[in-house]
Amino acid sequence: MTPYVRNRLYTLLVAAGSLAPTIGHAELFNLSVSANGQTYTTSFDDAEDSIQAAAADAISEKITAFDENTDSAQIVLDYRGLDMQLAYGSNSTSLEFQVASLGINKTFAGATRSESNDQLVDFLKSDGGDLLNRIMKELAAVSPTDPIAGNPASLMSMEAASLFDSATQGTSLANKEAQSDVNQVDFNIRFSNYQVDEEDVQQLHLPLSYTVNIDGKPGHQLHFKLPLSYTKVNSSAESYGIGLGIGYTFPVNGQLSFTPGVSYAAIGSVNQGAAAAVQTLSLSTKYDFSFMDQEWRFGNTLARMSTAEVKFDDYEIDPNLTNHVMVNGLQWRSVPIEDINLDLFVTDTRFFGDELYSERTDEIGFSIASENLMPDSVNKTGLRFRVGGSYLVADRSDINGFRINMGASF
Repeated sequence: MTPYVRNRLYTLLVAAGSLAPTIGHAELFNLSVSANGQTYTTSFDDAEDSIQAAAADAISEKITAFDENTDSAQIVLDYRGLDMQLAYGSNSTSLEFQVASLGINKTFAGATRSESNDQLVDFLKSDGGDLLNRIMKELAAVSPTDPIAGNPASLMSMEAASLFDSATQGTSLANKEAQSDVNQVDFNIRFSNYQVDEEDVQQLHLPLSYTVNIDGKPGHQLHFKLPLSYTKVNSSAESYGIGLGIGYTFPVNGQLSFTPGVSYAAIGSVNQGAAAAVQTLSLSTKYDFSFMDQEWRFGNTLARMSTAEVKFDDYEIDPNLTNHVMVNGLQWRSVPIEDINLDLFVTDTRFFGDELYSERTDEIGFSIASENLMPDSVNKTGLRFRVGGSYLVADRSDINGFRINMGASF
């Protein structure tokens, strides 16, 4: 991601974040150090800072008369919810590293304690191999803010929401007069603010897309997607995401259509010490029907998501996660009033497969959309604008938040 794009996303996030209430938070990485009969604790929102704080010279700055070359020290590191134990033995340069919940026990033996600490940093970036991937997989299950999976701001959750939204939007297939014959650009922006286990998470998601209407086949469409995302945890830990997807919508009749698709997305966070790509195969269904003289739409997305290795900064990780996701949604569509529609919706998203911190989210919200601004009567198209908001809860009581959505089609 270029510095220009990064700065623009940051500016938008700060502006949108000013709308949200200020909430206290806890740091992502918490360190407790014991040596020479003394104990102290410290916290960080950056992975490498937390590891460097376990270096012997850093301990000597906090504990009186601690000899950074010879004295023993015991360290407990809460690494985004995963407990790790570190230890320097008396008169030894080696650094012992344990993750008891995973049965990991490894020793870094540098010529100096500083070198041993550097080896641990490299291990948690790219040198850890299968052990590192096991740690990252466990983090998706225990970390409330993991960038890859297990919470509403994660890459897998964003992919699920984007697939469902793109396949279930648009006018009814039965309304032939409203169908466009020309290709369409969709520009959307979604600001989300979550409270996740005392962590404050803000996110900008830009699911950009381009739709090609197939000549001579009304309702048949080819979709290209380019979703971008920028996330901040506790106003400091940043994540960047980008993806590419393609889907094809084909109608069965005036009410029912299917959209199979394939996508590839990646996310990386230097601050959280995480990176991964996600490959997705999906099938979405849209069904319009009338009930009690009201217009309704049912949507469903079924998808298989699996991670792949990705390189981001100095990180090289594949947490080997495989999950299936099912999204179901029901939407009430108002009768247009002067080309303005009001939609009310509820969706349920569930993940099945490898264990995640959160495996179900429910969202309720609204959308107000203009059906045709500045219309072109020949091509049946024009500028369409929509705005809405929603509230989200999860299977974990410590997760809740809201989203503000805006978008335009032309």
